[in-house]
Amino acid sequence: MTNSIFIMLDHEEGTISAHSYELAAAARSIAEGEGLSIMALGAWNDVPPESGKFARETGVDLIVLVNPGLRHYSAEAYINACAPFFIERRPLLVLGAHNARGCDFAPALALRTGLACATGAEEIFAEKDAFRAVRTIWHGKVREELTVVKPALVTLMPGAYSYEKNGNIRPGSVTAMAIDLPPGKTSPMPPISTRTGEGAGLSEAEVVVAAGRGVGGTDNMALLRGLAGLFPRSAIGGTRGACDMGLVSYGAQVGMTGRTVSPRLYIACGISGSAQHIAGMKNSRHIVPVNHDPDAPIFRIADIGIVDKIERFLPIFNEKVSGQGKTSDEPQK
Repeated sequence: MTNSIFIMLDHEEGTISAHSYELAAAARSIAEGEGLSIMALGAWNDVPPESGKFARETGVDLIVLVNPGLRHYSAEAYINACAPFFIERRPLLVLGAHNARGCDFAPALALRTGLACATGAEEIFAEKDAFRAVRTIWHGKVREELTVVKPALVTLMPGAYSYEKNGNIRPGSVTAMAIDLPPGKTSPMPPISTRTGEGAGLSEAEVVVAAGRGVGGTDNMALLRGLAGLFPRSAIGGTRGACDMGLVSYGAQVGMTGRTVSPRLYIACGISGSAQHIAGMKNSRHIVPVNHDPDAPIFRIADIGIVDKIERFLPIFNEKVSGQGKTSDEPQK
């Protein structure tokens, strides 16, 4: 077992994600106190165009496993490519992104390589004979600490660590390594774009009105759309649960397996605040939840919290803001 930390480079069709830089920050926070070296491993049909920028800014040496069969992602091909590498190098810790791909390949890769595995961590610390991973469970209501024996593979939630560019570090290098892949049982396909339809304007919106299961049904979605209509640059989003209920399209899903947004204002309607959803919107400048449950975890990250039912609060708010409400000295019931 070597004294090294490996980052699993997270990219889509060669575009390196911000999560990869967060993984570099997490690795550095552990390595500095333990005297460990840091490297990154990627797998694609070529060296990603942004590899040089990543290595230069993070100071991390990057190795890219290259094979034509890695042009489009599949868990089978990814594991077949990476497992022999890690079995030979025997790293102390492998860090991966806890997103759709990380959830897909990480546990199987850990099993293939004999690494202990913990997923969805928000913090990770090095101890004498193990790593301590901290994550939230039960929709964010409970924080769990896991002891993960060394060597280990741990996936980190998006936004768990913040990356800050440091111009004083030594630039890293990029090395391409051609590999052979055994014939696969699955046929990878190119990704299907969801950047059309209801979620098309999410990334550019200054105000996002998001729906959760607590919205209840499609009738109440008219209230959310009326709220979004009060702002000139707004968009409708939702949790995975809201998408499953048919309240919003899957292209408008915000969260770990959906889109990441950072609007000026994020209004969360009927959203309890699971770690998976918060990962996609925690960088919003102002967060305002509307939820009838005062103990909902999302209130912990709120700037202003409104404890009320959606169907009672939104009609009053929409009318007042739009100027259609009547002035009255009597309190609203």
